[in-house]
Amino acid sequence: MLTYAASQSNAGGSSWYANVKTTQELAKDAFDAINNQKVFNP
Repeated sequence: MLTYAASQSNAGGSSWYANVKTTQELAKDAFDAINNQKVFNP
């Protein structure tokens, strides 16, 4: 997941998912859920 998200940025990091806010928010929410242990919780 990290590799794919990283591949969606340009070299300088100024454009991520072609600056499509909806897609950026979905990715952010997915990583937030993982970081807050809301998924993969045994």
